[in-house]
Amino acid sequence: ADRALVNPKDVPEPALRRMLAANYRLGGKKNAQALVMAATRSDVPVSLREESLKWLQTWEKPSGRDVIVGLWRPMSPRPGADVAEALRPALASLMTGPDKIRTEGAKLAAKHGMKEIGPALRDLVKDKKRAAGVRIEALKALETLKDANLEMVAKAAMSDADARVRTQGRRIVLLKAPKAEAVDALKTTLESGAVVERQGALHLLADLKTPEGDKLLGHWVDELVTKKAPPEISLDILLAAKSSKDPAIAKKLAAYEATRDLKNPMSVYRESLVGGDADNGRRVFLEKSELSCVRCHKLNGVGGEVGPDLTHVAKVQKRDYLLESIVDPNKQIAKGFESVVIMTQTGLTHTGILKSEDAKSVRIMTAEGQLLTIPKTEIDERSRGPSAMPSDLATKMSRTELRDLVEFLSSLK
Repeated sequence: ADRALVNPKDVPEPALRRMLAANYRLGGKKNAQALVMAATRSDVPVSLREESLKWLQTWEKPSGRDVIVGLWRPMSPRPGADVAEALRPALASLMTGPDKIRTEGAKLAAKHGMKEIGPALRDLVKDKKRAAGVRIEALKALETLKDANLEMVAKAAMSDADARVRTQGRRIVLLKAPKAEAVDALKTTLESGAVVERQGALHLLADLKTPEGDKLLGHWVDELVTKKAPPEISLDILLAAKSSKDPAIAKKLAAYEATRDLKNPMSVYRESLVGGDADNGRRVFLEKSELSCVRCHKLNGVGGEVGPDLTHVAKVQKRDYLLESIVDPNKQIAKGFESVVIMTQTGLTHTGILKSEDAKSVRIMTAEGQLLTIPKTEIDERSRGPSAMPSDLATKMSRTELRDLVEFLSSLK
């Protein structure tokens, strides 16, 4: 990768990604330096610079899942000091890069306790021209670093024009405020705040764990049970209630859960229908390895062909269909993506999406993306198969991630 980075424009992006991934796997001091160098270079694609920084964040305890081929190939822990040594001289360059690089660079610097990045982070929070996500991550990094000016910056963020920035600032300030005062502030936010502020207030309310907070949370559980709560915050009320130790809340929660039809996935996951964050949903779709959405679905020309192209899915499908397709994929299988199970006369079984057939053969696309042509003279038995969409996808993400994924899919118009 060192040689490739001399002039990365001469290296195809997939090959460069493999080279960077090889450095991540090798795990030595020079390999950490190569990833940091890649992250600072403007002639390396931003997506690879961002990915390099994310790999560096998991350097000490890397995932056992190979980042290229997806196979389980565990790696030994590596010293974080190698990353810190390579990162420190590169901080200035990272903090002047694109927003995604600043975001991941801030996370990495905060993880390694680099307080010298504090002024740059404070400037990021104040810069209203930057994306909300960048400013929020800068606030989180300041919190991790226990920056001396954190409270001042967070208080200023509470009056920001962006509700997401306000929510993050409020969380930092109220966690340090007297609990009675914090509960009063959260009560006001829950009554009149934007959706994301109300969601944040409920999560913070659960963290406070005070009698006053439990009373306020109990009121919102009542609103949930009587179906008076806005659907966009129903999941947040549910999650806050589940974390509560208050017996009265537990009783109300049990009554609410008793209204579900456990045989109907749409009833089980109904709170994930609305209220998600589309940006987080995009990350779930593209980056969550347990789901591997792009392995089967195309998005803007990139991805597999086993499932429908989702580039404009929200133009033709409503939100409830999108949720159902994830939690109950066999309920409605998209036209043209019905699967078949074929058993040959030699005893082999093939399962895939029916792509085409004629008088002589059947062509199917397997889950691995392989196109098979099976002569009809060799077919012993043929039947309709289940959806190629895994039936357990909902169990591989949190309900919040599911809600975010639905929000992202519903934005694809």
